[in-house]
Amino acid sequence: MIRNVHVLSTPESALINSAGSMTACEFLKDAIRRDPASPVQLEDHPENAQLIIFAESHKDSAHNLPDASTRVRTHPIYQRHKPKCVIHNGTDLPIPIVPGLYPSIPNRWARRLGCVGAPYLAALNPYLDELDSLNVLPDKLASFLGSCARKRLRLELCSLAQGSNWNEIVATDSTDAFVGSLRQHDSQAHNELKRSFVDGIVRSKFCLCPRGAGLSSYRIFESMQCARAPVILADDWSSPPGPDWDSFTIRVAESDLDHLPRILKERENEWETLGRRARSAWESFYHPDVFGSQIVELGFQVLDQHPHNRLTRKVASRVFVMGPANIASLRTKIDRKRFG
Repeated sequence: MIRNVHVLSTPESALINSAGSMTACEFLKDAIRRDPASPVQLEDHPENAQLIIFAESHKDSAHNLPDASTRVRTHPIYQRHKPKCVIHNGTDLPIPIVPGLYPSIPNRWARRLGCVGAPYLAALNPYLDELDSLNVLPDKLASFLGSCARKRLRLELCSLAQGSNWNEIVATDSTDAFVGSLRQHDSQAHNELKRSFVDGIVRSKFCLCPRGAGLSSYRIFESMQCARAPVILADDWSSPPGPDWDSFTIRVAESDLDHLPRILKERENEWETLGRRARSAWESFYHPDVFGSQIVELGFQVLDQHPHNRLTRKVASRVFVMGPANIASLRTKIDRKRFG
């Protein structure tokens, strides 16, 4: 059965290159076209589509833009076709007032807000494509390389790895090198960092995926492509529907960070099995040839499961955005004004 899908973005997001040389919208359209056997067909006119996806950039905060969901809610196409619209919003701290796909939505809120976790609409590390030519045996138990600026858990991870003599676990803060290469427009240094990142994954039996500013991380999907089990350090991460995540990931509570060496040592003999399962899941759900179809399938799942009572969802969204304490305070102020 043919599934007609219309993909677009808000004007602000269309100006941001979220996936290398492509915007998030262009990236998703290209991914959908890559699978000629897919029943998904791109539809030029939203009126004729069964599903409308707003593919928004994940770089809103970096460009000082209002949250994508807020922009989508006032878009004329969304206003005319609300029942068949979803959003993909990859920002670290989303405001999920529109049903859709949110990589960093907290798990405890996803279902009640009619949302699901998702992968990012962005090209991953280009050096991952060189993996077929790599024949490296891991010499570390686990590793992490990434930016830690203002990211509490990552800073704590690096501090423990260096200060507690975790001999088989390497955690490196690349903030200065990463920011420096961007500011100086040094593409060679930037590419070397990307190479080092891939090299670190394949030289480790497990890939550490601590939360950053948001709950999700590109590392989860990149480690799957590298056939390494992701070690997810994000208590409220909402796993995207599809893969059997429990069969190849290791979830470690943020409060158990200091026990990480012991936890991983106990699972060390499973690293190859878990890695093969991770790679198999990546091929089934996130390989470029199937990625677009999987995103569309998640979009249809959201349409099927999100609350039909829009008033209930509106209230839940406000509680999420403002917090229960602030909602209670606002209710008190309203009551005082109303009843004196």
